[in-house]
Amino acid sequence: MALNPIDPYYVAHPVDQTPGRVLGSDVAGTIEKIGSDVTGWGVGDRVAGFLQGGTPGFLILLSLP
Repeated sequence: MALNPIDPYYVAHPVDQTPGRVLGSDVAGTIEKIGSDVTGWGVGDRVAGFLQGGTPGFLILLSLP
């Protein structure tokens, strides 16, 4: 596991105090499910990405449109 250098700052100084808010900038994992219209990706593909602005990267499951 690796952290974007800004992530510890978000944890120490949250920009949003909303209960349940999850932070983190980077995501990586394996595709578990895909929609019927998705092309170019498949279940089991390894993926990584960057979410701008302290959005929910510290998650177990992430759903993207």
